[in-house]
Amino acid sequence: MRRAVLAIGALACVVGLVGTLADVGRLGGEEQDYRGPLLTVGELGEPSASVGRLRLVRGQSVSFSLCSTDAFVSGAWKAASFAIYHHDPTELVLRVRLDDDRLATLRQGPGGGCVDLARADGLSGEGEFSVVVEGPPREPQQAEGSDGAAPAAAPRAAVSALAPADTQVWAHVTALRPLTKSEMGPPLLAWVGVLLLTLGWLLRAPAPSAFEQLAAAEEPDVEPAPEDAPPGDASAARTLALALTGLLIAFGVSAALPPGPLTPMGAALVLFVGQLLLAFGLARGAPALGLAAPARWPLLLAAMPFLGVALRLGLAPLSRLVPSTGVAPIEHLVSAPSGLLTMLAIGLVAPFAEELFFRGLLFRQVERLRGPGWATAVSAVLFALVHAPQAFGAWPSFVSVACAGAAFSLLRWRTGSTLSGILAHLGYNGAIALPVLVSILTR
Repeated sequence: MRRAVLAIGALACVVGLVGTLADVGRLGGEEQDYRGPLLTVGELGEPSASVGRLRLVRGQSVSFSLCSTDAFVSGAWKAASFAIYHHDPTELVLRVRLDDDRLATLRQGPGGGCVDLARADGLSGEGEFSVVVEGPPREPQQAEGSDGAAPAAAPRAAVSALAPADTQVWAHVTALRPLTKSEMGPPLLAWVGVLLLTLGWLLRAPAPSAFEQLAAAEEPDVEPAPEDAPPGDASAARTLALALTGLLIAFGVSAALPPGPLTPMGAALVLFVGQLLLAFGLARGAPALGLAAPARWPLLLAAMPFLGVALRLGLAPLSRLVPSTGVAPIEHLVSAPSGLLTMLAIGLVAPFAEELFFRGLLFRQVERLRGPGWATAVSAVLFALVHAPQAFGAWPSFVSVACAGAAFSLLRWRTGSTLSGILAHLGYNGAIALPVLVSILTR
């Protein structure tokens, strides 16, 4: 029974992650953060100038912005017009002016300022789109003629009249496809797989066959297993060194992946697969990883996910006391739908691999060398250090992760089981992912 549950859990996890990879690749391939060419205003002698052109896909949420190195301080900018065209055939989509409402959206940066021209949730067309700057009118619009005919369009001055000659302008367009309900299926399937893998170890192992009993009876006496060795055993130090070396290699491989939409998820999977291989390859058996139910386990383990949720909620106000010094890589990643989907999937499957490595393999080896107190401290510190790169700059998030890691290590010490930490870790990460999942599933 245990083997069947573990096999089903592993299959569900793999299928869910593969499905998520496919969705991330598709979403990432359509996401654009386009910056048009830098054009010098003094060189734009025509009444209009295209400051950017790109291809967009139906269904994307698109934001069109115009940027200038003078941050639009010149009053002439208000007299200009800004048009968005759809090509093949060419047709005007929108023409706007820089009124006070649009200037209120000005975002200052080191290179100048940008203002919002238009936003579209769910683009209805697709193809080539361009952003065009049109110079100010040479003279006011004439009133409607006495014959009732519409007045002719007033001629426009050159774009160069809008700002000092050395001012540069460019278009900035972001295009993202929002996450849908169907894309939540693969991460949830992977999460169910992790739950089955965790709960599978609670089932009673199958009794050894007659052949296995006979083979065990005929085996010669061997040295005690590493988990029975006394503290300070040299094999524990070797295993610990191999585990840390393997972790560094996994980090190196993940960092060497070529850039692309799948790079963040691929890097995370390299780390998690590496941690699992190291845990099961070096521990010499599930008992050495703490894959056993603690005493009074039904009630204790059932409470672990709720403990993880409470831990997340309790650490949130505490972490806010720590100031941030920048935008963390993980915050930049989740700003795009492909990155958010990546973090949803990784956050739901990470606890199994991370707990087996840090609170299973590393905890046990340090415990054999220096005792459970040292094992608790070392596993918590290493867990925090591994998560430092993704939260660098956003120190409230780092403090929360570090405190949670310390709590998971304490659970491992007090319960003697890695399963308790896995379930608490799942609850902690679930408290982060649940609001996102609910908002998408109820959209």
